[in-house]
Amino acid sequence: MSWFKVALPGLMVFICWAWLATWLEVGQALGSALPLVLGAGWLVQLKLGSSWLSWAKDGLEEIRVKGLLRQVLVAKKIFNKQIPRGYVKAKAKGKVVEAFIRVPVGAEASQIEALTEHYRDALQVYAVRVTETQPGLVKLAVYAEDVLAGGLVRPDNEGFERTDVTEPVKIGMNEVGQPAKVRLFSQTVLVGGSPGSGKSGTTWALISHAALDPRAVLVVLDLKPSGIETKPVHDRADYLALNPAEAKDVLGRVWDEIQDRNAKLAQLGLEKVPAGSDEFPPVVIFVDEAAELTRSGGADGKLALDSLTRIVAVGRASGVGVVIITQKPDSSVLPTALRDLLAQRLCLRVGNREQAKTILGEVSEGAEPWLIGVKQPGRGYLRGEDGSLQLVQGVYMNRAEVIEMGKKAQALHEAEGERYLLP
Repeated sequence: MSWFKVALPGLMVFICWAWLATWLEVGQALGSALPLVLGAGWLVQLKLGSSWLSWAKDGLEEIRVKGLLRQVLVAKKIFNKQIPRGYVKAKAKGKVVEAFIRVPVGAEASQIEALTEHYRDALQVYAVRVTETQPGLVKLAVYAEDVLAGGLVRPDNEGFERTDVTEPVKIGMNEVGQPAKVRLFSQTVLVGGSPGSGKSGTTWALISHAALDPRAVLVVLDLKPSGIETKPVHDRADYLALNPAEAKDVLGRVWDEIQDRNAKLAQLGLEKVPAGSDEFPPVVIFVDEAAELTRSGGADGKLALDSLTRIVAVGRASGVGVVIITQKPDSSVLPTALRDLLAQRLCLRVGNREQAKTILGEVSEGAEPWLIGVKQPGRGYLRGEDGSLQLVQGVYMNRAEVIEMGKKAQALHEAEGERYLLP
């Protein structure tokens, strides 16, 4: 396909020349070469539009990427000198080239993943990252430049209009220039990073999406001493806990709600709460800072953490979503049993590989959150529900905007009427 993209314009020229040569003397045909080339170019332009040059350019880049990847794989003895046809493929997609490498017999995917720096140096590009590993196949993304260095990323809902929490929310931009989104309805999210890593912007993007849906039952566990991230929505929150003891009580009520919903779903013959249900409005729980439940929460904190783990494990079918935020990502704060239940995970700048593993699980080669610069707040790695990993630049909102959002969210909620009560 790559060669076809490059050769198509020349092929059209040759066909036109061959057709003309059947009617004219050879000399005349050769003498007509220049206008023929111009005419063929016009035909190509007419047929493919102005994009044909970029189409051919993509084809050349795909050929280059495949060739240099093959050289590295042979040099590092992943393959013998003869690489079977179809074992290395490339596909240009916007500002990134996706490469697919089949794992040969006798080799392991980890050997191919470990060569990302060699691929980057050979291709002379900004970065090469492993985006997916399947049995017998490794998928790479080749980035020619840092497309996230272009400035601030703004939220989609800058006017803070009414939202629908059952729809995904944009939390940033990925390296392909596409919005990076997560889901809150019946879903789970983990956001972790060191102080100053840009958690506030992500937290505000997530919490505003839930708060601006007046139907959503908003549960806020604000366990940080300052409470700066969630304070603008304290008045909007249906249930607010400011310490581990209150968190234990609120989470106990959510657990009772889940039990009641499960019983009703069974009676109705439903497996899960449908989006938009009037009988079962969406419940979204925000926990900031999760570390306070284990480090200073005592017995109440332990009970609250146990309830939170149960809710994360079974709450999705009941229409309950959970967002956990922490700036102290280690296994003593965030048990692996809880982390593994969180389907969507964003790791911002952290101090070391172990902290990154606490958030993301296994860290792929080329994904190094501990190397993100202090002048890159909001930069991080997002692991999606499907296990894919992408580098993202988080959205930015300032404090004044968040305060305005909180006021609008409260007004929308009050206009909705009587709030939904947990047991």
